Amino acid sequence: MKKIKIILPIFSAFLFLIVALSIYIYRFNLDSKKSSQTVSYNQVYETKDTLDIIENSINSSTGAAEAEFISFSQEDIYFIFKFKVIEVIYGNIPEKELEFRVETEVDGVAKNGFTSETFTEGERYFIPLLRFDDVFYEKAQYYFKCSIPLAFDKLSEFYSENEIYSGDIKSYIKELANKIGYQKEEVKNFFRDESLDTVIKNCDLVIKIKVISILTEGIYNNTTTYSCEVLNTFDFTNINTDTETDYLYITALKDSLKTDEEYIIALAIVDESSTIYTQASENGIIHSSDKEKVEQIKLWLSE
Repeated sequence: MKKIKIILPIFSAFLFLIVALSIYIYRFNLDSKKSSQTVSYNQVYETKDTLDIIENSINSSTGAAEAEFISFSQEDIYFIFKFKVIEVIYGNIPEKELEFRVETEVDGVAKNGFTSETFTEGERYFIPLLRFDDVFYEKAQYYFKCSIPLAFDKLSEFYSENEIYSGDIKSYIKELANKIGYQKEEVKNFFRDESLDTVIKNCDLVIKIKVISILTEGIYNNTTTYSCEVLNTFDFTNINTDTETDYLYITALKDSLKTDEEYIIALAIVDESSTIYTQASENGIIHSSDKEKVEQIKLWLSE
């Protein structure tokens, strides 16, 4: 009995030491990871890799801006980085503020390696981005197209110290973008708040379809892609259907179409060769049972 009384306190103390040591190792590894990430960001301006990073970022972006970092916040599994646009360097960026949402890992580091301390409030950065806009989002979506933060003052120092360029760095980036090229923004012919007659008269395509099945569910937005049989093209003959099934594929807001139902729908063309078309407007889907609207649509199309 005495042995048990002696062993229990020793065992408890040993267990406490193991737990404490585990917590210390975890925190040490986490801090080391964040620290090494910060070091790599600082050191990148001392290597020629920066040139490749910048060129790849430009080449894979649809636009870029000089932007001042405003704030960092976290929402569910996302880090949110906000910037104020100071000057558009190239591409189409009409917004005055940019917001980037980056999915996080479990240890407080985003999937692209960014942390809450990656950007410095008030500092200005070169922001290459991919802009994407269509009816499925309330506002244009932006994706950060660079693996590291590129502060303008550090960029200027890098180019000058490496005797690459000593003038205005924004002018140099503009020249570089024109030289190596950047991505053309995918602009769809879609409508947010326009009347139905405006949508019907100005969209890329109006057809009557029967929904056959659900092809895929959207992963990152509230959409579904449907396999559809084309019932009427309203004299529009240049439609791309699947060569095997002869079905047309339509991406629309989730639950906006039902299998085996017939609709007249206003569509946007993704590109000239794609077999997938997208919903052009929230009010651009009309069930075939709505006889009054169907007749009005036919009238508009005949004008």
